[in-house]
This record gives sequence, structure tokens and C-alpha cells, in this order.
Amino acid sequence: MWIVIKINKMKSKTIILALAMSCLILIAKFSFSYKSGKPPEKLTESQPPVKVYRQSPVDQNPGNIGKKMNFSNVVGSWKSEEDENWQFIFLSNGTCIERYVGSSSDTSNYSISNTTPQCGVIVPIDQTTEYLKLSFPADSSKNNCYLLNGTTDSTLSISPLESYKVFMFRKQQ
Repeated sequence: MWIVIKINKMKSKTIILALAMSCLILIAKFSFSYKSGKPPEKLTESQPPVKVYRQSPVDQNPGNIGKKMNFSNVVGSWKSEEDENWQFIFLSNGTCIERYVGSSSDTSNYSISNTTPQCGVIVPIDQTTEYLKLSFPADSSKNNCYLLNGTTDSTLSISPLESYKVFMFRKQQ
């Protein structure tokens, strides 16, 4: 009998803890909704939330939402700050060449957009978000999608949608 009572106490503590956590989650969602004036976006369990590390907005014009963005900010040769062997070359015709020293180059088509989903992931959209998509003609099922955090004349910052990593690149002359 003592075992049954102890198990019931453990169950009730677990239930109380679960209820408290649920209440905290609901309060957080409603406070976000109240502050932003719009409901929070629904994300599935398989998709991590995307953090935005925008350095400088590339385009602040809300009229461009959902339209193709200007490629001129990414056109050029970019070398990773973290790994000098990794390089992206974005051409003005929409072609991207990804190089890694000692490996063969990958050629893809790139696009910059502000739409959802990206690579099958529902992503947040607002007037400052932009996403970079690499599509590989040799394998139509292969796509790489990144949050475009920002560009300057000398810096490119991207984050893969499936992780919280931030990749910084420096423009090569």
C-alpha cells in the first residue's frame, strides 16, 4: 500500500509540473502575441525556431515581400572567416560555385526570396527577412537553404535553417 501511495504522489507532482510548464508556455505565447500585435507562428516539432542575426537590413521596403530580391549584394567571391578553405562564388546570372580546397566544386543555382516555406521548412516572414536557396541541377531533390542575416560591401552572414550556426564570409578582391 505504501508503494501505491508513493506512486500516486509522484504522479500528482508530475501532473502539477506539466500543468505549470503548460501555463508558462501559454503565457509566453500570449505575451508575444500582445507585444507584436499578431499571433505567433506555428512551428512543427521537427523544425527548430530560426533566430535572426541581421547585421544590416538589405531591403526595408515592405512592398518587396514575396518578390525576387536584388542579387547585387551577394554577387562576388566570399571566403569563410572560420575556415579559409571554404568559398562561395555568386555570379550575377544566378549561378553559385561552392569550393572547398581539396574537393571538387559544387555548382548550383541560387535565389534570394522572402517566402515560406524554404526547403520544406515553414520560416518566419517579415519586411526584413531574406532567404538564400541553393538548388543543384544535377540532383533536383537537393536544396540548401539559409537565412540571409545580412550583407555589407565586405561581409556576408548566413545561417542554415536546420541549425543556429552563423557563417561569416569576407568578400575577396
